[in-house]
Amino acid sequence: MDQHSDDALIEIQRPEYETMLRDLLSTVPRQQVARRMARWQLEPIERRLARAGEQASALAKRLDKGDIHIEVDGGDCYLQAEHWQSFWGAFVHVVRNAVDHGLEPPTEREENGKPPQGRLSLRASQGPKRFTIEIEDDGRGINWPKVQAKAQAKGLPHSSQADLLAALFADGVSTTNQVSDVSGRGVGMGALKAAIEDLGGDIQVHSQPQRGTRWQFHFPLSAMAEDVITRLGNTYAA
Repeated sequence: MDQHSDDALIEIQRPEYETMLRDLLSTVPRQQVARRMARWQLEPIERRLARAGEQASALAKRLDKGDIHIEVDGGDCYLQAEHWQSFWGAFVHVVRNAVDHGLEPPTEREENGKPPQGRLSLRASQGPKRFTIEIEDDGRGINWPKVQAKAQAKGLPHSSQADLLAALFADGVSTTNQVSDVSGRGVGMGALKAAIEDLGGDIQVHSQPQRGTRWQFHFPLSAMAEDVITRLGNTYAA
């Protein structure tokens, strides 16, 4: 589906089409039916997360991390694709970091008493006031002392956990000593932070040594898509 054309086609699955017909022939409120139809022009988050999972799997093989287990759950959440291009373009950096810095090679995992196959989860969920996109691995965890040392060397605040979280998104701060075409240059995470803030979101990071890291990106529900029903209603009322 071409998301950028005014005459773009909208494709729906047959079960959704049949459900809509039943609703139109029943007493389901017209406003409820209209809102379900408006969702047809949105993109399921699960599609993006699945694509990121495929990239992570391919990268893991390339980096000799073996066949990793990918879990994807889009939480039945939908987004307006054109508003989220910057976020998805930058999201790839946290996926690469999770595979490159977080997940260990199978032999190292076994030495630490872990299953040889690493795990990466990509999830989305929606609550009453906000929705969340998260990525979680069961790898090494973030080396906070190294982050603190790198932040201090670059003259960045480094005395609190909030300072260290901010340092993760500063250009030039990386916890690896090896620079590659995958990661290690300490760039890209700043673009992710900017994209999240542009959408009104915020970031939480939970990490434990040898237990893994979970990145959570929280957004207001209004960031998912414009209210098409309200916009069309105002247009016809004008």
